[in-house]
Amino acid sequence: MVIHSARPQAARTTQNNPLKTNGPKNPDPSKIKTYDEKNILKKEKDQLLETLHTKMIGSIAADSNAEMNRVNAELYPDGSRKVCP
Repeated sequence: MVIHSARPQAARTTQNNPLKTNGPKNPDPSKIKTYDEKNILKKEKDQLLETLHTKMIGSIAADSNAEMNRVNAELYPDGSRKVCP
């Protein structure tokens, strides 16, 4: 028996057809383990890159400050101007 509703059905579907799914009902445990390991490695890689970027930015800032202090020392030999710590 088919019960008709007031709402129209989506294109190419009927109320008599069950939902069809693609893929295995019981996934392979080795594939799940591989997927989990890949996600763990990706997170570790992202953390390492973030740490590396932070260190690089700090190094660039320190180099820039040192160069500015050197330039200021040449421009103001009496030490009247110092902008970078």
